[in-house]
Amino acid sequence: MAFIKKLFAPPIFEDEEKTHQAYLLHTILLALIIIPIPFVIYILIQMPEESDKALLSVVVSEIINIFPFIMLRRGYVRSASIIQIATLWLFFAFISVNGAGVYGIAYLLGNGLVITISGILLGGRGAVAMTVLAMVEGGVMVYAESNGWMPPDILDDALPTWIVAVVLFAVGAILQNLASRTLRTALIRAKESEEKYRLISRVSSDYVFVTEVYKDGRSDLSWVAGAFEQMTGYSFEEYVASGGWVGHVHPDDLEKDAQDMETLHKNKDIKSEVRTFAKNGEIRWERIFAHPIWDEKENRLVRIIGAVQDVTEQKQTEANLKEILLQQSAILNGIPDMAWLKDIEGQYIAVNEQFIKTAGIKTGQIAGKTDFDIWQKSFAEKYRDDDLEVMKTRQRKNTEELQIDGTGREYWVETTKTPIFNTVGEVVGTTGIAREITERKKNEELEQRRRIMLEKVIELGKQVTETSDLRTTVKKIWHGVHDDLKFDRLAIFLYNPERNSMDDTFGTNNQGQMIDVWDLWFPVTEGISEAVTFMSVLEKPDGLYFTDDYSITHHIPEGHDMYGVREFAAVAVWAGNKPIAVICVDNFITMRPIASEQLEALRLFAGYAGLAIENAYLNETIQKELSQKRDFIEELESKNAELERFTYTVSHDLKSPLVTIKGFLGYLERDAQENNFEKFRHDVERIEAAVAKMQNLLKDLLELSRVGRLMNAPVEVTFHEIVKDALEIVHGQIQAKNILIEFHNNKAILKCDRIRMVEVLQNLIDNAIKFMGSQPRPRIEIGEFFNDKKETVFYVKDNGIGIAPEFQDKIFGLFDKLNIDSDGTGIGLALVKRIIEVHGGRIWVESQVGSGTTFYFTLS
Repeated sequence: MAFIKKLFAPPIFEDEEKTHQAYLLHTILLALIIIPIPFVIYILIQMPEESDKALLSVVVSEIINIFPFIMLRRGYVRSASIIQIATLWLFFAFISVNGAGVYGIAYLLGNGLVITISGILLGGRGAVAMTVLAMVEGGVMVYAESNGWMPPDILDDALPTWIVAVVLFAVGAILQNLASRTLRTALIRAKESEEKYRLISRVSSDYVFVTEVYKDGRSDLSWVAGAFEQMTGYSFEEYVASGGWVGHVHPDDLEKDAQDMETLHKNKDIKSEVRTFAKNGEIRWERIFAHPIWDEKENRLVRIIGAVQDVTEQKQTEANLKEILLQQSAILNGIPDMAWLKDIEGQYIAVNEQFIKTAGIKTGQIAGKTDFDIWQKSFAEKYRDDDLEVMKTRQRKNTEELQIDGTGREYWVETTKTPIFNTVGEVVGTTGIAREITERKKNEELEQRRRIMLEKVIELGKQVTETSDLRTTVKKIWHGVHDDLKFDRLAIFLYNPERNSMDDTFGTNNQGQMIDVWDLWFPVTEGISEAVTFMSVLEKPDGLYFTDDYSITHHIPEGHDMYGVREFAAVAVWAGNKPIAVICVDNFITMRPIASEQLEALRLFAGYAGLAIENAYLNETIQKELSQKRDFIEELESKNAELERFTYTVSHDLKSPLVTIKGFLGYLERDAQENNFEKFRHDVERIEAAVAKMQNLLKDLLELSRVGRLMNAPVEVTFHEIVKDALEIVHGQIQAKNILIEFHNNKAILKCDRIRMVEVLQNLIDNAIKFMGSQPRPRIEIGEFFNDKKETVFYVKDNGIGIAPEFQDKIFGLFDKLNIDSDGTGIGLALVKRIIEVHGGRIWVESQVGSGTTFYFTLS
């Protein structure tokens, strides 16, 4: 239902004339679409033999009418009008040619209808065009009939004639209705407009006028309405008779009035103010708003319509205000602030010297100008809005706003605007004073930035002091300075007061990324370019160094990371009364200047950084001491356990030969009494073997106790020489078992106790020989290599019987012999381990049963 209602409603456009034309065409099209329906019904009932022909005609007709209907709803009003008029003309022309020609109703009345519709929809030119077309059509049909091409048929068939008549009558009635409705609507609008204007003119001091302008340039006032008589004192006839408008303009304003007329002759609106004489001789200020009526055909001004407003009282008020301001100018001009006076329209009445200086205009140019004539549009709009607010609220207003003077300088002002009232309490303008507060705003912004920086520093201080690890602490300090204090590049150098050097640092590359240079160090002494800055920082009481020409001052060569750096700062990081680090910063990547609040924040943050670094040092010292204590306790526990095993083993191993000696002494006495010298010699041999065993055991124990206490002075010796000395000692054993020795010499140089190191190799080779087993091709490999940590690892490898996993942790213990029947005291590998550890190294074993054993060791 809503769709059908919308379909039958005429379209509405923003252009009122277009909407009116669309309404007329919409009504005509709906009529032409609906009218054929009754004819179809009639033919289907009364003349079924003609139904096919009738239906075809109606379908064609409806398509022809619906097409412009669609165009109309899409906004193509004029195009749809032209198509519809052309279609109607073709319709009536077709009937005329096939009917009675110029005698028929289709020609006589049909063309009249088409001409009428053309005039309504297309205007006068459309009606003329269709009239000419109808006359040409009739002439063609007369010529055709006179030549026998179209036989005369004075009488039309009844049905076609009736159809044409009905179409003419229906459309004619619709046009009459549309014309009547349009006229009535226009009259109602005119009456409403007149009534509205009449009501307005009763309470207004304005009047409207119409002036006719002739080809020769003359003009006559032709109509006035409103408060004309009240403002001029004349009736319309008296005013015209006494010279009209020009006859009453003040002589001093005649030139201005002539310029306004020239503007109107250029087809431009004017807004002007001139003085005129009233009937009683008074001079009245009048504001004129005039609009030109232009004749496109003649290309000239033909009429002026406009309004005149009496602004005498306003001008008088402005004059009074200006006089007041001029009286106070001596005082105002002594004030360093801008002062001004505006009327209700925002026009400047008077200003002081400071205003003139700031605006960059001459004194005589200010009167009558508005903010839009002086300031940038965005500022002028803001100032006008403030004026309107002050006048509307009738209250004083204080604002802080940005402004740009005549030279383009941007600055802040504090503005106070106050409404001005006349004697009856009406607002007649505004006055204002603007004081420059740029320095104050800068200080406020600086304080704001400082406050923000201070809050950041306090928060950063909490973060960095929570960390205990030194490297992590320094990294957090780096991120605080780079990410939060917004420096492009920085480096944090840890100061070593014991050797007066800078040790370890985290720096920044030219992409603003952290780089780890933890192993860097250099002395802080004269002659080293990098040390100059640090010496300066460490000597300054406030611990801050800043320069705005670093690269030139320090003679930085091209290609250096610091080449081209201008602004540079360094701050000493103190812990108590001693410096422990230096932080260096610049903004070389973005080339932003280093702000004062950045330097202040950096110096403040350095205090937190000093506390954090000192805490990290103390924590590391404590952790180191705790670790040393733990190591000492573990070592002590290990020594105690070793001592217990040692005591037990010594008592057992020393007791064993003593028992043997004691037993065989008894045998020796018995065999001597029995004169059995063979057994006597055997007993003596057993006693000698037990004494030798005890002697070796005591010797090894003494040797073990000396390691770590009695050491030879370290010397530089090649690993090849150590191996050579050890092989000479065990040469007999190697020869006896026919063992192949492979030595991979990488020419490593050791600084060690040579004698003890030979003992290490001797014991390891001796151990390999003892546990070679029944290997048919015994082999011992000796050499060295570098591991992943770049340490030199020495090794002795054999292809003997190997060591079971469960015994590999025990072999370095005292008296731990894997084979109780083997030679030795069980102290050899313990002695090796002790010597290696005294040299700051470590030893370990890798072995598989049946696949041999490899001993590895490192040295510091």
